[in-house]
Amino acid sequence: MNKKVFALVVVLLALSMLTTLVQAKPYTERNNEKFERFAVSGLPAYEPWTWDFRYIPSEDNPNVIVASWDEVMTDYVITVGANTYHLDTDFTYTGHAVMTIYDPDPWPPVIPIPYAWSEKWHLRVDYMYDFSAGSSGIEGTIEMLAIFNEGGVSINSLRGTGDLKNVQIKATTVTAVPPNIAHEGIVSGWPD
Repeated sequence: MNKKVFALVVVLLALSMLTTLVQAKPYTERNNEKFERFAVSGLPAYEPWTWDFRYIPSEDNPNVIVASWDEVMTDYVITVGANTYHLDTDFTYTGHAVMTIYDPDPWPPVIPIPYAWSEKWHLRVDYMYDFSAGSSGIEGTIEMLAIFNEGGVSINSLRGTGDLKNVQIKATTVTAVPPNIAHEGIVSGWPD
């Protein structure tokens, strides 16, 4: 009897959540003025020979490979609404990436791009935009987190300082062709 009651409660909860999702109005630029378009395009300086590799359990027969590197950008443009910001003019960029590759195949690899070694991989990039030293008139930094894997992408702001303290960024659309990066989303609280 308890299992039937529990199952009924779970079904009712699921229906309630589904009803909420169906009724939710998606973001468009016309229905919420506090959000602006956020877009990024950039060109990383990929240098695989500077990557740090760990092989688990061993380099001869890895089940998992963890590759990490400091990101260096040679070109980077941020667009917020109608405003455009350029790397080394308006802001600086620092970032660190960690890629985990599961069941690498083929082994040893035939090409130097780690995520091509497997269908199962995960990439985490912790990075920061620093507008304080630039000419944009914005003071402060904003820390970001990007998670990429075979299931998709999630890019979010974590915390900001100065003028960027209350800024919230969420991007999910990736339109880049490697080695270029590009993603789009929305931002709220961006300083004028």
